[in-house]
Amino acid sequence: MVDNEKNDKVVDQTNDNTLNNGRTIEKQIAVVFLKTFSIILALIFACIFYMCIFAPRLVSNVSNELGMKKVSLYFAKVQYSRDKDINSLYTVINKSIATNSYDDISKYTKMMFEQPNYYDFIAFIEAENIKRVAENASATDVVSLMISFANEDMYLKNKYVHSLVINNQYDDANNFAVEDFNENNDSFTLGDRIHWCFSHIFTSETNFDFLNTEIKNNIEVITNNMYDIYINNEQNFDNLSTTEKFNFFVLGNALKKIYADLLNLENKVSFDSLSYDDIKNRIKSLN
Repeated sequence: MVDNEKNDKVVDQTNDNTLNNGRTIEKQIAVVFLKTFSIILALIFACIFYMCIFAPRLVSNVSNELGMKKVSLYFAKVQYSRDKDINSLYTVINKSIATNSYDDISKYTKMMFEQPNYYDFIAFIEAENIKRVAENASATDVVSLMISFANEDMYLKNKYVHSLVINNQYDDANNFAVEDFNENNDSFTLGDRIHWCFSHIFTSETNFDFLNTEIKNNIEVITNNMYDIYINNEQNFDNLSTTEKFNFFVLGNALKKIYADLLNLENKVSFDSLSYDDIKNRIKSLN
């Protein structure tokens, strides 16, 4: 009798661990967990798919935060293909630069230059850059950072020319740099921004025959004029307004860049009224 009671208890315990569907409690928990996980996974994929289709800007931002810069660039291009907004185009350019995607840099910066409101947009970006630096940079860095961010046009055009040089499109790079340089105003003033995108051309192993007499003369005349304006304002610095002082430093920074680039032509190209000793002395005075 005692053995039968024990057997009955064993059977009862076995029945207690078995559900009506024939599964044990452990198996049922596992099944529920897998189903729940599958549903969550499906929802995640559906959400990602939805965002990729309807919110590429968000996907671009999130992937950038996760360090997936190329993925971020891809969805930034998708966003621009949708809205054709100049702000989206600018985002694509910056992400292309960040990933050294030279074909994209070449393609999208060229599209930027063709925008009818390009220079208005550049002025807006420069103002935003300066404002952002003023709000976030330390007091010791703020002025130098402001100055470096104060010629967005030169920055983008040098990136464009660099992408052409990388892709061995030297003629296109040279022609663009020359045409852009010729946009400098003959009556240059302290508030103007310099057009100069020869940096990567002068540091590359290219043929400098495109620097004919006319172009070299233009470089001499315009840079001499800019340097004279800098020296005159340096002597009158205390009487300059705050804006004029800022533009004075921007001009000096641009001239240092120009003369540093010109030094790369030493023993390769000669100028009639501008020696390389003159250039070296001007760099010293600018520093």
